[in-house]
Formats: sequence, C-alpha cells, structure tokens
Amino acid sequence: MVIIPIIMLSGDMGAIESQPDIVQRLTTALLSRHFCAFAKAVVFRGAGLNTVWVQLVLMGGLGLVFFVASLALFRRSMSFS
Repeated sequence: MVIIPIIMLSGDMGAIESQPDIVQRLTTALLSRHFCAFAKAVVFRGAGLNTVWVQLVLMGGLGLVFFVASLALFRRSMSFS
C-alpha cells in the first residue's frame, strides 16, 4: 500500500515537475526521489561523480536521519520492556 505511491511520487513513472508544488516539496524527503534522479543521470546520461554528488549526499544524509530516528525509537521501545 505504501510502495506504489512512493514510486509514483519519486519521479520514476512521471516527471516531478508535473506534480503540484506542495507535493514536489514533500517528495524531497523521499529517498527514492533522489535515487531515481541519481540513477537516471548515470544510466541515461552517463554522468560522473562530479555531477551526481548532490544526490549521493542527500541520500546519505536522509538515510542517516532515518537510521538515527529508527534507532532512537527502537531504544525507547526496548527501555519500556
């Protein structure tokens, strides 16, 4: 139930520019949006690291934020046991 909307909002099936402005801003928090931009740049345009470093940094940063949040939630749930 969650995968299909994430794929549709990531820009993989349609252009992000065709989405409403508020949705475009919300999708910046999706890792899949940055991964799709990275993958399209490398596969279709043959982009190098100097071109896609922004997407890589964003994916790493968002991944770190989500990991730290999930670790905090896990530790909190284990402390209640």
